[in-house]
Amino acid sequence: MATNAKGQEPRKELTMKTIFTLNFVNKSIVGTKSAIARANKCLEPEYSELCALLEKHPSFKVEVKKIDQNKEKKTYHGLSFQAMEDYISTQKNSKEMLAKFRRLWKLQKQRVQSTL
Repeated sequence: MATNAKGQEPRKELTMKTIFTLNFVNKSIVGTKSAIARANKCLEPEYSELCALLEKHPSFKVEVKKIDQNKEKKTYHGLSFQAMEDYISTQKNSKEMLAKFRRLWKLQKQRVQSTL
């Protein structure tokens, strides 16, 4: 194995990301909803990692990770292409803007279809 300038072996890169985390304060194994669902279906690597953690920490309980919701997030419920066209049609240069909007809409549709 090659060594660096100081004669040390190079650091091995971490290739496996942690699926579950341990919370020693609450004595729990925390995982995402999808990771726990995959482990329940005995799918790898989630199942084997959860089994290993439960074997090492039998008194721990399994919990779903709580994701903080941003209450201040601005969302556009009900915004559709028709609503955008209606708004654009109320502007001064609506014909030009609608033509540009429809070209962009068509390009976006093509881009999405090409990725499928």
